[in-house]
Amino acid sequence: MRNANQSFHKALDQYVFGIANKFIDSADPATQSELMNLVAQLDLVSHTGEAVDDKSAQPESEWQHILNKPVDWQSVHKQWLVGVMQQRTKRNEHYIDNLNQAIRNTEIRLQQTQDTFLREPYRSNLIHRHQLTLDYLQQHLSEVQNAHQFNLKQLDQLLSS
Repeated sequence: MRNANQSFHKALDQYVFGIANKFIDSADPATQSELMNLVAQLDLVSHTGEAVDDKSAQPESEWQHILNKPVDWQSVHKQWLVGVMQQRTKRNEHYIDNLNQAIRNTEIRLQQTQDTFLREPYRSNLIHRHQLTLDYLQQHLSEVQNAHQFNLKQLDQLLSS
């Protein structure tokens, strides 16, 4: 049973070290301190099998070295920017799809209005309004597509740097 406990604690140590090694760079200093304390407690428990007083000698381990490394805030900021730009890109793509659908619907309504036999003042007024709406939507679509292309270029630059 003692051997199984040691194997479990060793596996737990490796797991905690792997997680800390992977994610510590993106944590803020307060979270890093909490993680260091938690991992230190886990290390003491895994080596002795029971919780030990913090004043006893603690061997320096790999994960403590990793946890003590300073945060690369440029990397964290870059990752955040990439996430924001990816969300913006998805939002723009969805918005472009909606604008294209609105343009198709307006074109259908315009064609239906042109094909119906209404009294002339009403027919001309409806055609004019549909045409104004169509012109506005097409202009707005062009602006959104330009902004979308700009965002894609920025995202490419972030990902390539």
